[in-house]
Amino acid sequence: MMKITSALLVHLIISLLNQMQGNESTLENIVGFRRLNILDGYSCPVNNTIKVENQENELLCLILCSKLSSCNGVFISPDSKERCVMCSATFFTIDITQELSTTRQFYKRIRRSRNNFTTSGVSVYSFAKQDLNWTNAEENCKSYGGHLAKIISDEENQYVVNVSPSSHIWIGGYGVGGPVDTFRWWDGSRLVDGYDNWSKGQPWTNEPDPTCIALWTSSGQWGDEVCHDKRHGVCKFE
Repeated sequence: MMKITSALLVHLIISLLNQMQGNESTLENIVGFRRLNILDGYSCPVNNTIKVENQENELLCLILCSKLSSCNGVFISPDSKERCVMCSATFFTIDITQELSTTRQFYKRIRRSRNNFTTSGVSVYSFAKQDLNWTNAEENCKSYGGHLAKIISDEENQYVVNVSPSSHIWIGGYGVGGPVDTFRWWDGSRLVDGYDNWSKGQPWTNEPDPTCIALWTSSGQWGDEVCHDKRHGVCKFE
């Protein structure tokens, strides 16, 4: 029985299928998968379950997902009759402190985009159970393999608002306070070059000391706050 190792990236599924069918393969047709270990042991939400199959091996599960445009990933249980669960969910919320069986594994779909592979929209979120300053909240996320959330769309912002346990939560942005163009995400990218959702009059702090971005769930918008304030943080894993 073929096993998919945790490090394996399956690059050429659609390409191989096209070749088997006598069709010319193009880079745009290439689909692959990558393990998203943080979801091991979890399940696809019922409303997002597209199809359940008992394929002969794991590779056939991935091939089946690659044929379904709405499939963003596959939960694979090698020892279960429901070996392959095709899932359309893009967002998951988990408790990263909870230890689950790793028998069920999740493979996230990736797609070819010109010269690079780009992942599907699957993102996983977890909220810290204690209030922390921004730096400690980021370190807490990193200790589990993630970062404070870099929010890149209205859809993602609203999802985080809907599942947040707190009215003010740290997300992954920071700046020197005041000018919008000083704010960056944890990866160094500038907020002004992508999505943002500042509340009216924000950012407001004119101090030279760094300030950090909090998502205010009552309005769904962002404000800058003193980084040493203690808030819940939302970690993001991709």
